[in-house]
Formats: sequence, structure tokens, C-alpha cells
Amino acid sequence: MASSLLILFLACFVLMMAVSVQTETTCFFNERCRCKTSNKTYVEVDCSHAKLRDIPNLPRNVSSVDLSNNYIHNIQEHHFQDNDILTEINLSLNKLHFLNKEMFCGLNSVFKLKLNNNNITKTTKDAFLYLRTLSYLDVKKNSISWSSHNVTFPPSLLTLKIDYNSSQEKLPEMPRLETLDVSGSSGHCYINIVKPDTFRSVPTIHELDISACKVNYVYNGSFIFMRNLSTLDISFNTCLRFDGLENVTIDLPFTSIKIFKFNKIHKTFQMNTKVLKRHFMHLRYTNLVEMHGDSNRIQLLEDGAVQQLPSSIRKLFMSDNEFSYGQYFFDFITMQIDFVNVSFLFSSRRNNEREEICERPDESCCNQECKPIYTPAETIFRLNSPWRILPIPRKLKTALYKECYLRYEIPQFTVSENILEYVDLSYNIFYSWIGPLLIFDHVLFADLSNNICSNVSKFFFKSVPNVTILLLQNNLLGFILPDDNEGEIMQHMPALQIINLAENRIPSLPYNFFKTQANLIEII
Repeated sequence: MASSLLILFLACFVLMMAVSVQTETTCFFNERCRCKTSNKTYVEVDCSHAKLRDIPNLPRNVSSVDLSNNYIHNIQEHHFQDNDILTEINLSLNKLHFLNKEMFCGLNSVFKLKLNNNNITKTTKDAFLYLRTLSYLDVKKNSISWSSHNVTFPPSLLTLKIDYNSSQEKLPEMPRLETLDVSGSSGHCYINIVKPDTFRSVPTIHELDISACKVNYVYNGSFIFMRNLSTLDISFNTCLRFDGLENVTIDLPFTSIKIFKFNKIHKTFQMNTKVLKRHFMHLRYTNLVEMHGDSNRIQLLEDGAVQQLPSSIRKLFMSDNEFSYGQYFFDFITMQIDFVNVSFLFSSRRNNEREEICERPDESCCNQECKPIYTPAETIFRLNSPWRILPIPRKLKTALYKECYLRYEIPQFTVSENILEYVDLSYNIFYSWIGPLLIFDHVLFADLSNNICSNVSKFFFKSVPNVTILLLQNNLLGFILPDDNEGEIMQHMPALQIINLAENRIPSLPYNFFKTQANLIEII
């Protein structure tokens, strides 16, 4: 009995401690701030959105402070002189206009400082002198050229987020920097031409983000010296186009590239893209793991283009494109990917986007003689013959194909051998499910919601015999399910645990509808 009471007491004590760790209270030094004690020693302070005009005096035991979204115009000199254990300061979205070193005096432990979205126009060159432990600095969206002020950044810096105009300034020497973010998506960036010396001052860089930087051209050799480069993002440079992509990929075999993003490097209303072998040919010599090519109006891939991709790729993001059937469709079966996202295909656009004006000639098919884009007759035959084969990469586990608004009946298909576990076909217009798709016997999660489907055959779900979660909400299954008196539609899914049938206009379901679902836990 005593031991049971002891266990109960300890359980209650642990629970009380867990709750107390998460509890926020009003700070005693400023009623507009919230304090959270992570243990008996350190306090995390949140003064964001508090309409503050001055920085409150912080106790010595504060480990982090969030002062974002206020009206702070100035940091008083030596204000932080007693906060030697403070590690994180967020002063973003304020009204700061000037910096000097005395403002940060006493901050001997700070490793993260956010000064983005202020009005900083002036600074001393040694403003960050006392921040000897600083490893993360965000100074984006400030009206200042840091290089023209000869600002020296701490040698301890590993991550820098900064505005950059390559025509007016140069990046300072930062031999230890690992992450550089100059993206125009979260700040101001202009790099019309990327040259071999543009990023020469950051040779040890691991992650580089030059997205939305108005890049028109990239010279060979611009990234070749970045031996440690593992992540490169050149997205939203719509004047770069795929003919400019090749000059980027030619350097990547000499790097450690793992993640490569080239989303929307093609204008919204330009002619569709045909990816050529030469666009990808240099990638085959890399160990790329993740590739992003969303929103590029890709319609076809040249025969052999898929084979240029390295076998190391595991995740493929190609949503918001214009894919047509072609031989390349069958080439994907050889890929070793375990995740693919090809959602939002054929999305419509409004002609009110403010498009970038390009400073180099368009080398697309509009301005030169090009071969027509067409689908070979043998490919069409393979898709329309009675012996339809749906090619699935052998190691694919997750497939997202949602919001493509395809108006089709799902007919019978033979599916290549696969281990697919998660499939999302929601928000299309697959109005009739005939099937079966033989066979997805590894699928555990299937989402067919929001398809305006009003017809399901009695053998369609033979496709997914081991599914445990099935989402069918927001269809028109009320026209067919009430007539299934013997539960034949559901009979092939004995492992089903959760099903969502909401918003299907179902007046009632027959008594035997779920007769084979012995493991059913929840019906929504």
C-alpha cells in the first residue's frame, strides 16, 4: 500500500513539474511581458507585440528575450551589461536606426541576434565587436549597405541573413560562415550576374540561398570552389530559365550538394518547358538527395533526361507544372525515390502578376526554331491499351497528387511492383472509381476526399487491402453507399481502423456495410 502511494505521489509531482515548466506568467519587471521559467535558474521572456518603446531592464537570469513587433527606436548603451547569460535576442520589426558596439556591451553569451525589419541606416564598423560568441545574425530589410560602412562581422558567425546588391557592394570575408541567406523573398536582393568571385569570400559555405535575386545569368565556376555546399536555392529567378540552369549544375559535381531547389525559374506566361538531357546531365555525378522543381511549366522531359538524375535522389518535388504523358513517365520507374509531390498540376493563373524584366534574350522556342513537343504514338498506345500499366518507382513510399482537378474515371490498371504506403489524391475530380488498381498492398493511408465522386465499384478497394486510414469526405457517395446492403464495397479492407465519410449526403448506411471491418475504431 505504501509503495502504491509513493508511486502515485511521484507521478503527481512529475506532472506538476511538467505543467509548471510550460506555464507563462506576467513578468514582475514589466506587466506587458510574459515570463516562462524553464528550470529554477533561467527565464525566457516574451515581450513581442507589447507596444514597447524602450527595452525593459532584464534580470540577470534571463536566457532569451523576444522584443519583436514593437516601437523600439534605440538601444541604450550598456543596457545589457548585466545580462551575461543571455543567449538569444529578437529585436526584429522595430524602429531601430543606429548601431554601435556599446549597445551590445556585456553580452558575452549571445549566439543568436535578430535585427531584421528595422530602419537601420547607420552603424559603426565595430558594432558587433563584443558579440564574440555570435553564431546567428539576421539583419535583413534594413536601409543600409553593410559593406560601405566597413562593418566587421564576428569570426564566430556561422549563419548570416543579409540584404545584398552585387552591383554596389561586396560580401565581407567570412571564412567560417556555413549558411548565407541573401534571398529576395525575405529581404532585398539583386544579383544580375553570378560570377566566380561573387561568393569567393565565403568558401566554406554549406547552405546558400539566392532565391528571388533577379539572377539573369550564372557563369561557369561560380560555385565550383564551394566544396562543402550541401544546399543551394536558386528559386524565383524567372529570368534564369532552364537554359541558364545548366551553368549552375555544371559546378555541382565539385560540391557536396544534397538539396537543390530551382522552383519557378520560368515565367508564368511563357511557353511550356521541355527539360532536356543537358539540363540534368551534370547532376548524375552528384550525391543529390532532394530536388525541387515546382512551378516551372514543365510539360515534357526529353528521352533520357530522367536517366541523368543520380540514383541517390530520395525526394522529388515537382508540383504546379503542366506534365503531359510521354516516354519519360515510364522512365521514372527506375528512380530510387521514396517521396514525390506532383500536386497542383495545371493550376490557372491571373494575369496580374508583376513579372521581372529580363536583361538577356529569351532562348526558348519562341525565338528560335525548335522541334515540336509531342507524345510518341507508342506511349499513347501503352496508356490506352486494355493492358494498362501504371509505372511506380519501386521504393516510393509517399505520393502526393492533390488539387490537380483532373476530371477522369479511375479505370482498371495494373500497377508495377511497389511499396507505396501513403497516397493523397484529394481535391481532384475523379468522379467514378472503377478499378481495381492492382495492387497497392502496402498502402496504409489513402486520401480520396473532395473528388465529387458518386460511383464506387464493388472491387475498387481491392486495390488497398491493408489500408488502415481512409479519407473519403466531401464526395457524393450518398448516391451509391446506401444500396450496398451486403458490404461488398468495403469487403476488401479488413485492416481499416479510421474512415471519414463526412459531407457525402449519406442518409443512412446498411446494417452490414462494415461487416468485415473488425478493427474499425473511428467513423467520421
